[in-house]
Amino acid sequence: MKPFFSIQNCLSLEQIKHIDQLENKLETLYHTGHYTDRGQALGLSKEKDMPGHILNEIYDIIKDKVEENVGTLSAMSRAKVFMYPTYGVFSRSVMPMTEHIDIDKSHIDYNKSPGYSILIPLTSNYKESTVVWNAVKKDIDLDVNPENLDILEDPDYTYTKDENDLTSHCVHTKSNLVGKPYVFEHTPGDVILWNRKYVHASSNSSNYDYILDTKHMTPELNNLDANPGSFKTLDKVVKRFALLLTRFER
Repeated sequence: MKPFFSIQNCLSLEQIKHIDQLENKLETLYHTGHYTDRGQALGLSKEKDMPGHILNEIYDIIKDKVEENVGTLSAMSRAKVFMYPTYGVFSRSVMPMTEHIDIDKSHIDYNKSPGYSILIPLTSNYKESTVVWNAVKKDIDLDVNPENLDILEDPDYTYTKDENDLTSHCVHTKSNLVGKPYVFEHTPGDVILWNRKYVHASSNSSNYDYILDTKHMTPELNNLDANPGSFKTLDKVVKRFALLLTRFER
């Protein structure tokens, strides 16, 4: 199975609008997703958790194309391996996520094999990206650092300037440490997938309201101008997407 990839033009305009409507009609308030790892900030977002029927409805829209690309539907069926969604969220990024994996003991069906994270880009005010490395943790319970990573491709890869800029908020995933970063631009209609074991992050940019103070690992307001406390985006959304987490049933 491919560790990460994107499916271009997976969704039609009508399907994208339908997913937009599912978020807009969801009668729940956004809550703040303040992601941390051992007390250190990873990222900030405004989120709506998907109830089960919406989670399954969205997965059903993309299921055939996703499972065909994951390994082929027929091969998975012959091996009696089935992928199913366990959690979904509508997200609006406030601060870009630094490097992490999508596995945590608090997650649903933690004892089963991790499947794919499925990111569906939705209409946003800016064009941002997700960065994935061909690297996994040696020990799931320890943090992301070079000593706890298996580098599966090109460990001596040297970053380009653009790649350095996109990952400038990341702490451990630097040049010559974890190999080549793969950058997937958020284009509505495409679907981006990575195995939940693989290290990934949001791309960095100057558009976010908050940035990561990498010295103290805490959020820092990204001032729009000389006026302290001014927000960059106001009513704009830097990066908006739906995220589904899946597992494998064997």
